[in-house]
Amino acid sequence: MKTAAIPTLKVVSGVIQNNEGLYFVALRPPHVPFSGVWEFPGGKIEAGESPFEALVRELKEEIGITVVAANPLMQFKHAYATRIIDMSAWFITHYDGLPYGAEGQGCDWVSPEKLTTLAFPEANYVLIDHLLSLSNTPFKSSASGASN
Repeated sequence: MKTAAIPTLKVVSGVIQNNEGLYFVALRPPHVPFSGVWEFPGGKIEAGESPFEALVRELKEEIGITVVAANPLMQFKHAYATRIIDMSAWFITHYDGLPYGAEGQGCDWVSPEKLTTLAFPEANYVLIDHLLSLSNTPFKSSASGASN
């Protein structure tokens, strides 16, 4: 008997850190898998899109900012029972606007320590562990025309 292959979903996440060292996170909306848990904003990479193009599109749709510059942070895969997530995580270094729940979702700026106390989809913990390992790195995002 042949078993079906588990599909792979290519996704992108954007990490934004303000001048106080807090990270921007958003609640997943009710109509998506893992609803009601926190995430770094992002989403699916569409056919024909580069990860950066998907990042720009998704963050505009989800949190109302225009990504001007970002650096690749990490790439990894995480297996769930029904799919494999192929995550491209980016550190947003410059953006225009102020992030907010553009799709009506809750959002917050949280400390690195608080990241470990919030509920996230499992794949996000790989990213959180990586961010915590970089906790002394002087990463900061910058916004044009607005303080973050």
